[in-house]
Amino acid sequence: MPTAITIAQLQQLFPLTPRDTLIAYVPHINVLCDRYQINTPIRMAAFLSQVGHESAGLSRTIENLNYSESGLLKVFKKYFTSDTAYYINKRERGFDICIYLLGADHHGYVGRLKAVAQCNNVNPDNVEVLIGQMVKIMKNGEEVKLSKRAGTIITLEDIVEEVGVDAARYTLLRYPTDSPMVMDVEVLKSRTNDNPVYYVQYAHARIAALLRNADELGLKVGSFNTSELIHEREIELMGALSDFPIVVNTAAELREAHRIARYLEELAGVYHRFYADCRVLPMGDEATSDVHIARVNLCAATRQVLDNGLSLLGVSAPERM
Repeated sequence: MPTAITIAQLQQLFPLTPRDTLIAYVPHINVLCDRYQINTPIRMAAFLSQVGHESAGLSRTIENLNYSESGLLKVFKKYFTSDTAYYINKRERGFDICIYLLGADHHGYVGRLKAVAQCNNVNPDNVEVLIGQMVKIMKNGEEVKLSKRAGTIITLEDIVEEVGVDAARYTLLRYPTDSPMVMDVEVLKSRTNDNPVYYVQYAHARIAALLRNADELGLKVGSFNTSELIHEREIELMGALSDFPIVVNTAAELREAHRIARYLEELAGVYHRFYADCRVLPMGDEATSDVHIARVNLCAATRQVLDNGLSLLGVSAPERM
């Protein structure tokens, strides 16, 4: 791999910088590369990004780039070791696209991460960086003030220990990445419809219980007559189920996992309305009809979609609650 940094590399990393400026930078940058043995993809990525950071995207004069060996070593060791190792490991495992999630105060790292790809002869566009926003923690109706100096720091491990893995993960995923979020500890610990993850999981557990009862009555999931499903709640539920593939595809393309979480909440609501208005199982000595069989299958389909959606989010789908 060539050790000299080229104009083409700089153009991809700094597309808004005039070409004449880049041409002026190249010899100076390569002198520094030779002087400090910046001769590996990792070091070149670190160096290029640092150049861009300290020169405001190569918009300042070359004379402002006064580097020392100790300064460069600090850049190499402190800022890029873990991110570069992650990138290389992911590429070695066969992934073409690397996605990073960074905090709002790390926006300046975007160019650095793309430089890692560029210096490994990979299109920088294959590195996607999502910028997250702040998380507000509420406890007992009051915001928990976080301060390193005061020692009031809440780690993700602390949250998981208090509310559980499912509640913590689901809550973090149900908000858009670029939107501030509120995590109310008391709500997440509650077993009420105000708790979004409980609401969705309860819908799954409710259907699982119904299907167990249906099995005991000899109502099996399998072929059924779709023409029996004519009630407005049945039609509403079938429509909601048909949206699932579109929601998943959109969430994947836009890197917006919250779309799946919000969809599951809407689906749970649609199912609860269906369950309230449409009796699924026969009562007493009532004979089993084609309508009962069709509704049992509709319930089974809903359970499967809820299970699939929760699985995509890494959240459990309990059979009993």
